[in-house]
Amino acid sequence: MPPRVLFWRAALLALVLCRPGAAQSAAPKAGVEGRVTNTAGKPLSHATIALVGNNRTSAAPLPPAYRTTSNPDGGFAFEDVEPNTYRIFVQRSGYLDFVYLEPDGKVAVPIAGGERKKIDVRMTAPSFLSGRVTNEDGEPFPDARVNVLRLSRAGGKKRLTALSPVSAGPDGVFWIGRLTAGRYYLTASNPPSLTDTNQREIRRGKTGEERYVPTYYPSSADLSAATLIELPGETELHSLDIRLRRARVFHISGRVVQPSGGLVANPAITLIRPGVTDLSDLQGNANRIFAIDGAFQVNGLLPGAYALQAWSGASRQLQGHLSVVLSDRDLDDAVLTLVPALEIPLSVQIEDADPQQAQTIASSLGRFTLTASDGVNSNAMAQSREDGTWIFHNIGPGTYRMGLGGPDGTYVKSIRFGDRDITRSELDTTSGGGPLVMVLSPHAADVTGVVNDSNGQPLTGVTVTLWIAGMPPPGTIDLARSTVTDAAGSFRFANLGPGEYRIAAWEKIEPGLPNAPEFHAKFDADATVVRLSENSHEKVQPVLIGRQKVEAAAATLQ
Repeated sequence: MPPRVLFWRAALLALVLCRPGAAQSAAPKAGVEGRVTNTAGKPLSHATIALVGNNRTSAAPLPPAYRTTSNPDGGFAFEDVEPNTYRIFVQRSGYLDFVYLEPDGKVAVPIAGGERKKIDVRMTAPSFLSGRVTNEDGEPFPDARVNVLRLSRAGGKKRLTALSPVSAGPDGVFWIGRLTAGRYYLTASNPPSLTDTNQREIRRGKTGEERYVPTYYPSSADLSAATLIELPGETELHSLDIRLRRARVFHISGRVVQPSGGLVANPAITLIRPGVTDLSDLQGNANRIFAIDGAFQVNGLLPGAYALQAWSGASRQLQGHLSVVLSDRDLDDAVLTLVPALEIPLSVQIEDADPQQAQTIASSLGRFTLTASDGVNSNAMAQSREDGTWIFHNIGPGTYRMGLGGPDGTYVKSIRFGDRDITRSELDTTSGGGPLVMVLSPHAADVTGVVNDSNGQPLTGVTVTLWIAGMPPPGTIDLARSTVTDAAGSFRFANLGPGEYRIAAWEKIEPGLPNAPEFHAKFDADATVVRLSENSHEKVQPVLIGRQKVEAAAATLQ
């Protein structure tokens, strides 16, 4: 071999050997294993398990992902898993999709190099509803739109979430599947029709128009008279027959104007029914209103409370909303005024931390969000700026709750909006904007524990709630938190400020109910008391509230 080639090979070898870390072994891989069963403990084969990485690695431009299937005894295993933070999903025909949660309720699961992560998956079969839709004479109503409204609670308030609608068959029969256990309302309505003219002025027609209106099971146009359906898990309920009703309907007409009074040429307008997340599933496309030269009309509305939300501009530079109530007549000449949207700056101060700790916390801050609590405005996420601050763009007038995905070990000590302290209250922009200032402390406390049954065995999938005793004062936000126990019955509440809390586990409870202050306040005397100071780490075994007590307390809230 020529000397010159030998020289370059030797030089290349020297570079490799001298490169930092070249002689070091690669980071150790991890492993994940577990077992998939149904609620009765029977193993489930042919389930698909996926690990989906959240972060890129130096070895790959995309986050790592792995997939496998369970064997006849329900077992599965992943070998040589790259250290990362993963989301873990499981699917199998005949069962509801499963998403693995950490004891603190987070879906992001950190898996370290050399770790052997064990995961138990318990899958639940879906529930089903079926019935028949008829007209007022008891005849089949073909192609009727049928929907399920799930009753839950958000921020302590009742909330109806409309699921995807289905169409009844030629004989009026409908079937709705893949439902989780919970409480539901059923509603049916006439399918969309070319003759409905939902969003155009009716220039000629019958005064006092009647239509088939959305009807709640078994036959009520009013939700207060509807029958609430208790749907256990893995259940089929049949013969839920709905008789559609005809009723007098009304319209809202008006115009959208600028602050100067001039018409807004092409505004976007949405009609919202407070308490229902998606009106389109109840009344065709009535929630999307077309305006011609700023004028609009929406027809076919039942009496009740509504909100009109409108905006203009690609980034919603002008926004506004109008609350209206229909009773026994049409509403004409409604005026919806758009005003310039707000720009709200946000700065974060980290208290009592050395420069390096403050820098670490600042670089680990998650997303800052504003969640509209009035059911009218859109939610918003803050955008970072070069000077280390953030800003919320195009915020409309209304009320919001502020959220932060804070790094572990910190808690929000205070939040100020202009000259107002909103640490435990909503951000109200109806009177204008101002700067937001959040103070974080790096001295958070946490609570961990295990929930056991009467025989001392750990309980999996049980909801645990942490709250402050008593009803929150008027105008303040309830700070209750809930999580679910893992396969070992364990749970964790992190990033807590100092104070006295109540904590309890619920044998069986509907989603969202534990966080309703009027519910958990009923169990102040029954719950386990935990007192926290800064940096404290408490371990508790919370009291388990039985199903009968939960149902009795929930019944008083209806």
